[in-house]
Amino acid sequence: MNKTIKLLIVLGVYLNASGVQAFGNEFLDFGFYQMGYSCEHKGFNWIQYETVPDTGELKRYKGFHREDKLPEHCRKKSTSTFKRPAGTTQYHRGHGVHSNLWDHSVKMMRATNTMANVVPHEAYQNVHGLWRYTEKLTECYRDLGTVNVWLGNVWGNDETNDHFVLSHGVTTPDFLWKVLVRSDGEINAWIIPNNRQATQYNAARYEVSVQKILDTVNYQVPGLDGLASHKVSKTWWLPKGCSLR
Repeated sequence: MNKTIKLLIVLGVYLNASGVQAFGNEFLDFGFYQMGYSCEHKGFNWIQYETVPDTGELKRYKGFHREDKLPEHCRKKSTSTFKRPAGTTQYHRGHGVHSNLWDHSVKMMRATNTMANVVPHEAYQNVHGLWRYTEKLTECYRDLGTVNVWLGNVWGNDETNDHFVLSHGVTTPDFLWKVLVRSDGEINAWIIPNNRQATQYNAARYEVSVQKILDTVNYQVPGLDGLASHKVSKTWWLPKGCSLR
């Protein structure tokens, strides 16, 4: 990995460890990923983690739980799905850190199923859209070297999609963002609308600089500002032979 980028990542981890509430309402450290959490929106502002090689194929952990690391007033009200009436836009419990990256450990998979790591994702985007493609990229490139990941939500001001405030207390983000840094120093970054528009095939429309992400969000993201001046690559293709199991 490029030494400059590596230094910035180490600095970000240090800030995470030392500035518990400096970058959001609550800071949560799950060991293998860190989170800045918004009590106002009852969801994460940002998450940072780095991948490990794929060494497992455990079955998906199904249960979800409310996060006991958070004060009661910050927790989502429910662990239930974001199901809506037939014929309306559907949403899934969308993960920040997706579970399959940690399918070598039941404990770690369970830690990704905290509702603190979940926000409403438009269903198609969550399963077939560009957001899902970024998860595939993360899974595939981790076997070629460590991938450092930053991601988060742009809460926005569109209240027409805030369908789950009464049931769960959570704001539906208007946009999702993600930054991937490969072991060779190449960077991908996107701001993705939380609807079905963005896919891997039109990803170029949603590619942005890291600085654009920092200018868009209204919170600080530890370690990310150090990448703001780095060149961002076009969205990568999946490497041949990648297994998503």
